[in-house]
Amino acid sequence: MAKKAPQKTSSVKKMTTDGLPAPIDRKYKNNFLKQVIARVDFAAPISALREGPPKRIITALKKQFPVPEQKIQILDHVHVTASEVQRSKQETLQWFYHSKERDKRVCVAADAMYVEYFKYNSFEDLKRDFLAVSDALFAEFSDLQVRRLGLRYINNIEFPDEQDPTDWNNYLDDPLLASFKLADNRSTISRSFHVLEFNYGDTNMRFQYGMPNPDYPAPIRKKLFTLDHDAYCTLLLGRDELEKHLKDFHDRIKTSFEQVITNGLRDAMGLIND
Repeated sequence: MAKKAPQKTSSVKKMTTDGLPAPIDRKYKNNFLKQVIARVDFAAPISALREGPPKRIITALKKQFPVPEQKIQILDHVHVTASEVQRSKQETLQWFYHSKERDKRVCVAADAMYVEYFKYNSFEDLKRDFLAVSDALFAEFSDLQVRRLGLRYINNIEFPDEQDPTDWNNYLDDPLLASFKLADNRSTISRSFHVLEFNYGDTNMRFQYGMPNPDYPAPIRKKLFTLDHDAYCTLLLGRDELEKHLKDFHDRIKTSFEQVITNGLRDAMGLIND
């Protein structure tokens, strides 16, 4: 009697009594994260930051981000009237601070601050770094308010040694792969990328997923699938509200990620606990 193929399973989405995702505490030896970003946009630009972060903020950065770098950002502005289109450019300074290994950095500008990880270990590390900088900003500027807070996880799942680049059945849940069924010949697909947006009231989440194909418009040859979760809110927030929202974002993102992957991908990442 022939053996049945192993059943692939994903996570069932469970909710807490307040409507938030029940936290999933799975941990892995490895991950496919390309970037993790926590960002605040200020309700109004802080003119003092145009000259660079003050000493209190630099001190907060120094331990984790000791390598400074200054960059010029050029913004294009387009103003359309009934008679003409007016274009202008504005230069602004961004102040970057990198870790010694350059695997993470902080950007401080007049209108925003963000922490970006290129090598991610844990949410606790990210939260520590982000809150250390935001605490220093709130301490320095007593009237500071945040108009947008966001948390974004970008996974680039790659299996370069596998032959069929569009066969993800062992790693991803079936609904993510539905568009492949529309192709008469999957070897002709040159891109398959989708956007799904959620409105949870105070919180929004944009989920982008698919095969972006770095060789586009050539047919897909590289086995690369992106799972990009971006949770955010557009509320006026004070310092004491940031941590709670960050945790809510993290729980939503992690629950969604676990919902769309299978045990095959968990095995590939080296599941430590369940």
